[in-house]
Amino acid sequence: MRKYKRGILAVRADTHGNSKHGLMRPGITLPGIDLKGKHHPYEPGATAGNEYLWKCYEKDIDDLKHLAGRDEIIVVDLGDVTHGLKYPDEAVSTRLSDQMAIAEDNFHPLISLKNVKHVRIVTGTGAHSFGEGSAEYMLAASLAAGYGKDVVVSPHYLLTAFGIECDIAHHGGWPGSRNWLKGNVLRYDVKSRMMDDIQVGIKPPDLVLRGHYHTFVPEIVHLRTRERTYTTWVSISPSYSLLSDYARQRTRSISHVCNGMLAYEIINGKILERHEFLHTVDLRRKEIIE
Repeated sequence: MRKYKRGILAVRADTHGNSKHGLMRPGITLPGIDLKGKHHPYEPGATAGNEYLWKCYEKDIDDLKHLAGRDEIIVVDLGDVTHGLKYPDEAVSTRLSDQMAIAEDNFHPLISLKNVKHVRIVTGTGAHSFGEGSAEYMLAASLAAGYGKDVVVSPHYLLTAFGIECDIAHHGGWPGSRNWLKGNVLRYDVKSRMMDDIQVGIKPPDLVLRGHYHTFVPEIVHLRTRERTYTTWVSISPSYSLLSDYARQRTRSISHVCNGMLAYEIINGKILERHEFLHTVDLRRKEIIE
C-alpha cells in the first residue's frame, strides 16, 4: 500500500498584540500594583475590535484542528506579533513586558495544539517589533521555553516543509492600488524572483508567503522555460487587526476588512489546496435619516 506524506502549513500574520485594534484575548490579566505597592493583576479591558478578532481566531483554530485531523501542523507567523510604541495612543499598555505577555497569550491556543511541533516566525516591521525583530526574538525564546517545542526566528526563510520549498518573509510585493489591479504587482514581483533563481540554476520556491499589508491577495504564477514549466503559489496573508487612525489614512478609508488564517494542505511534496479561514467585516456605520 502506498504511504502518503502529508501535513498542514498554518499561516497567520500581523496580530499586533497590545493594539486596541489587534488580537487580544478578552479577560487577559496584566501585572499591576495596588495602593500599597503589592502585586495586583488587572484586566486592561478588550475593545469591541479585540473581542471580534478573538472570536474569529478561535473559530479559525477550531477549523484548523478539524482540517488537520492527526496530520502534523507547522505554524508560520509572518511577523508584527506586537504593535510597538510608535503609536502609543493605539496601545493597550505602554509597558514592553505587557506587549510581550499579550503576544505570548495570543500564541497559546495555536501552539498548544498537540500536532504542532514546529513554529517558524519572521521578524516584522521595526516600528511594531521594537527594532531588529526584538519582539519576535523574545517571543520565540519564551515559547520554546514554555512549551518545549521547536520555535525559530529569522528575517527571511527558505523553508522546506513536507517536501515543498517555501520563501517566507514579512515584506513583499504591493497588493495593488485598485480592485481590478489587485495581484498585478505581486505577480510581477514573484515572477522576477523566479527568473532570478532560474538564471543562477536554482529551482524557484513552490510557495511564497508575505504579510505586512493586512489584506489577502492569492496568486499562482507560472513561468515556462525550454525544459519545463515552474509553478509558484503566493499569497499576501490576511491580518488579525482592524483599522487604526493611521491604517484608515493609509488605506484611504477602505470599507471592508478581511481577517483570518491560511492553511496549506500538502501531500507527497505537492500543494493540494489552500484553505482560507476568512472573515470580512464592513466597518461603515449604516444609518437612515427620514
